[in-house]
Amino acid sequence: MKPVFGEDGHATTAGEVRAYYFDHITGEYTGWSDEFINIGVSMPGCSTDIDLGEEISGFAMVFTGKRWEMKEDHRGEKVYSTSDRKVSVIDYIGPVREGFTLVAPLTQFDKWIDGKWVTDASEQNEAITLSNTQQKAALILEASSYIAPLVDARDGGYIDDADVPVLAAWQKYRYALTKVDPAKPVWPERPAS
Repeated sequence: MKPVFGEDGHATTAGEVRAYYFDHITGEYTGWSDEFINIGVSMPGCSTDIDLGEEISGFAMVFTGKRWEMKEDHRGEKVYSTSDRKVSVIDYIGPVREGFTLVAPLTQFDKWIDGKWVTDASEQNEAITLSNTQQKAALILEASSYIAPLVDARDGGYIDDADVPVLAAWQKYRYALTKVDPAKPVWPERPAS
């Protein structure tokens, strides 16, 4: 027999009831139990006898005080800021907040435009050119480190005959590096060291 509750929320007739529990802050469903309610006793705290219905994956059941509502539940999922692509993890019940998306950007040069990520080709090309410029400088520095002692030996008159073509190969390589266009690099073949 189900208990009957008076206007004050206390049972006027004892009986068994299924109690559906919810979080006292978020209202999220946390479980159920079958309870025996004595006369003069109310439902357990943070519970209701209103059946929540069928749970659906991807949604949280939330008690609003009068009924259960299904709310989007993306907790634990990664979202990306549409302003700076930074990733974070959702820790709240409800839809993805404004300014974030579940869709991951494909490159570090993507911008959120009209509801999708669009790669900024100009910014991407600038970054590639900068990277190629840095690589060019590093390769020239490496070539110079091979050339310097050989030039010293040549200028001092004590270079080995076997090192003369090595010096020429490294100088030719370094010169070819100076001609590389970082925007459209065609890298010369590095001499054997």
